[in-house]
Amino acid sequence: MTPGRGFLVNCPSVTCYWLPEGKTWEFLVFVGDMGRWHVDQLLTTTIERAVRFIEQEYGLAALSVDDLATRAGLSKFHFSRLFRERIGVSPFAYVTQVRMDKAMDLVISTQMPMKQIGQLVGFSDYSYFCRIFRQHCGTTPGRVRQSR
Repeated sequence: MTPGRGFLVNCPSVTCYWLPEGKTWEFLVFVGDMGRWHVDQLLTTTIERAVRFIEQEYGLAALSVDDLATRAGLSKFHFSRLFRERIGVSPFAYVTQVRMDKAMDLVISTQMPMKQIGQLVGFSDYSYFCRIFRQHCGTTPGRVRQSR
């Protein structure tokens, strides 16, 4: 095991968790319910940090589940499963929800061109932005602006 890496063993099972680089401990053995509580707290904090990151950086076009999982120090599969368990939707659906909420605010409260709004919320392709907006909101961004 390399320095700066952690390894959690959830006894009595053989379930193991790798911790991200930079943690101060190298090896921990958790036993029984108390160990599960510590692991759960650690993973909950990790997901909370991912949610905060999404809400701050939703405008990054390259924001992907792979990137979020890497930042969390988890595999894509493990991160997605934990995210869905704790937040109730997949990471991709949550990113889309945040982007559409921000887009709706901008469409209603500004006179920015729709293409620019799409880019600001993380969509490099304007037609894809309009399609996702329509799926999410039930109408196009232009109709939302006209109806206000």
